[in-house]
Amino acid sequence: EDMLARADGTFQFSGQYFVATEEGRDRARLFDLTTPIAGERTPADLADARARLVRDLALDVVQRGLK
Repeated sequence: EDMLARADGTFQFSGQYFVATEEGRDRARLFDLTTPIAGERTPADLADARARLVRDLALDVVQRGLK
C-alpha cells in the first residue's frame, strides 16, 4: 500500500498481503517494515533499501503467511 523514503533516513514499506491455500483458510496479513537508507540517499542507496524491504517481506510471507 505504501512505499516511502522518509526524511528521517528510513525507507518504509507497509500494506497487506494474501496467501491462498489449497486446503484450509486463506490468510491475510498486515505488514509494516522499515529499514535505514545507507549512504547519501542516492538512487542506488534507495534501490538497496527497497531491495532489503522486498527481501524482508518475502521472509515475512514465508514465516507468518504460510503457517
